[in-house]
Amino acid sequence: MMMSYGLSNKRFSFALMAVLLVFAASAASAQGGDTTRIPTGVVLGTRYTVLQRPLLAIRPVGGDPALAATAQQVTQILERDLDYSDRFQIVATPANLATGEVSYELWRSLNVVFLVAAELAPSGAGSTLTVTVHDIPFTRAKQTQSFVLPAAGSPEFRMAVHTVSDEIVRWLTGQPGAAASRIAYTRWVGSNYELWIVDSDGENARRIISAPGAIYSPTFSPDGRRIAYGARRGEFGRVELRERDLVTNEERVISNRPLMSFTPSYAPNGKRIAFSIAIGSGNEIHDYDLEKNCCMRRLTRGPRSDVSPTYSPDGSRIAFHSDRAGQSHIYVMSAEGGEATLITPYTFGNRAFFTSPDWSPTGTEIAFHGESLGGYQIMIADAARPGSARQITDRGSNEDPSWAPDGRHLVYAGVGRGGSGLYVIDTQSGRIRTLVSGSRIQMPEWSGSLTPAAVARADN
Repeated sequence: MMMSYGLSNKRFSFALMAVLLVFAASAASAQGGDTTRIPTGVVLGTRYTVLQRPLLAIRPVGGDPALAATAQQVTQILERDLDYSDRFQIVATPANLATGEVSYELWRSLNVVFLVAAELAPSGAGSTLTVTVHDIPFTRAKQTQSFVLPAAGSPEFRMAVHTVSDEIVRWLTGQPGAAASRIAYTRWVGSNYELWIVDSDGENARRIISAPGAIYSPTFSPDGRRIAYGARRGEFGRVELRERDLVTNEERVISNRPLMSFTPSYAPNGKRIAFSIAIGSGNEIHDYDLEKNCCMRRLTRGPRSDVSPTYSPDGSRIAFHSDRAGQSHIYVMSAEGGEATLITPYTFGNRAFFTSPDWSPTGTEIAFHGESLGGYQIMIADAARPGSARQITDRGSNEDPSWAPDGRHLVYAGVGRGGSGLYVIDTQSGRIRTLVSGSRIQMPEWSGSLTPAAVARADN
């Protein structure tokens, strides 16, 4: 199995885990060691009723023959992005409908609902992509927009096209897309730990940091420009909380307390960051003013350990993990601290283990992983309806879920049919795809939506 506590769990205290494993072993012994059950209060949500998705076709991007190679690349990116959105069923474009005037009658005979047609034209050092989405049943152009793209060789080219894909999703569904985003993750290579970033479609992976000390819990700032993470210096050294600017590669230390500062989470407005600090034999959640570069506040004072803060979309609340009830559970409190509400299912005398919360950017759902079916599975609870949860994976062992900016998809580290690596699941249909394959890949964190400065829009 790829994952082992103390190395893989991006949002959990390493010292606390050792204590909880002893507790869990005792509980398992007392209950006959039954680890193959689904926890009480958790509903297996992997039996999906898949609604029929509208058929969508994407004509090969046309335009200036000198941009034919770029046009082919744009077509491929749009096709993959719209497929990965899980909102449409992508159909191939017949050769006789690939060019020329749009024949609504012929497209209707194929049961196509939406048609994406686009053309490229030279524009400065890059190109202008003009996209029209046709509503076939209503025989009309639903939306037309022009986008100025950077040159195909630019590092921002693919992200610029991802932005176009998200606009198409918004036009057709009124909901956010997730193509224009990135996922951070850690990788253990030999004696080094590495921090990587990859685009949402699994392309353009790049290594950001390689260090002999461990790297924990990467998390993106709301604008995607910075990453905060825990860094252990030496085998038994302190875990510092660091922040790196991905544009300038400049780095600063936010907290270097004598023991550990870890599991960071940015507030949605980017002004504060919450994280855990080891205090005595436990851990407590604090926050820090990033604008003033000062003013640390202690937010929890639990009897044991409180770790892994994650903000609600409006920044008013924080979900976190705690063992204050003697078992691992997810709680919600005000972002200013104070009393906390238990969110995950709790039944006295029944074993439970829930950790690694991540709050959806679009609602009240909180994803986490819990012990179930002999391993760890991805689950979702609703902060508006505490006391129950649904389990959305049921094979292998899966940990550390992180929401996409569309509030629909989750990335997690797991062992699936494709082996070890990172996987993306659509929480509505249950569709799973491989993002990155490989062993010792851990702690994924999905960024918010990114809007490259290179992309310009022109109203038509």
